[in-house]
Amino acid sequence: MTSALAATDSELIPTQAEYLAMDGLALITGSIERLRAGVNPGLELNGIVFTMVNSVAKLTQDVISEVRNHFDDKVYVTLIPRNVRVSEAPSMGTPVV
Repeated sequence: MTSALAATDSELIPTQAEYLAMDGLALITGSIERLRAGVNPGLELNGIVFTMVNSVAKLTQDVISEVRNHFDDKVYVTLIPRNVRVSEAPSMGTPVV
């Protein structure tokens, strides 16, 4: 991951709307800051997009709110919902689409 970040201009971070994913998000953004200070000063965070979103869960809304408060306009408005069929496809040997 470090080599890829050192060689790119910007990064789009997909993340789940869960508390452990927020820890991972903190680690990735920390890596971006270190690389920006060292080998790649032009590296920018393009944005953060939430995936596998369960829109009815209060936890999901809390995490999205917390990330939006911290990253403001870097969080995409579009949320990619969780789809059970995507999870089931590999076990049935069928393609996702």
